[in-house]
Amino acid sequence: PGATHVNSDTAQAVQWDIEDFDTDGYHDTAANRSRFVALVPGIYELYAKLHTASTAFTSGVMVGKNGTPDPSTRDSAQTGTYAGSMPKTQGTFVLAQGDYLEVFSIAQAGGLTLSAAYCVAEFRKVG
Repeated sequence: PGATHVNSDTAQAVQWDIEDFDTDGYHDTAANRSRFVALVPGIYELYAKLHTASTAFTSGVMVGKNGTPDPSTRDSAQTGTYAGSMPKTQGTFVLAQGDYLEVFSIAQAGGLTLSAAYCVAEFRKVG
């Protein structure tokens, strides 16, 4: 994934352009790459960990449903003047068919870039 922030405390949906496996077709690497879509109604969980590759005062991550970030899932990590924070988040949501979850990265300073090699997201139906 890649994301660069230029505004203070801006949440930006992470674009996932590769995947290790997707046995149920929840994610598409070509269209709407930020979305993990519920194909059937149920309870779904999304876990994510992001790794910053550039400096920012604070970086963070949270989960959102249907394009709206959920502040209750926010995790922030202080990075000071060095790169390498690894904030993580997890959220459980009741989704209707067609609803989707996204991972949002957050930066309180401009210039935050994510390190694609160490960013992870796991989406699964749990009920």
